[in-house]
Amino acid sequence: MPTPEEAQNKELDRKLSALNNNSEYYNSMSIFRILSDRLIESLNKNASSANRLSCTLIWLNVIMTIGTLVAVWIAVMMFLRPH
Repeated sequence: MPTPEEAQNKELDRKLSALNNNSEYYNSMSIFRILSDRLIESLNKNASSANRLSCTLIWLNVIMTIGTLVAVWIAVMMFLRPH
């Protein structure tokens, strides 16, 4: 018995082959919808890695913001120091 994911992939493959055979039932938007369904499916599979990447980018942004604030503070202190 195929898993639901395999059954869905088989159905998507059937629809894509029908599109490739110039079936009148499917229009040009159907292939876009099918491919976007495939993309969403693959993104859902990789959600944990996407969350890790998002977390990494957020922390990188926080560190760079703190570094920028420190650099600006040092520049202001150097500018304001007595000559």
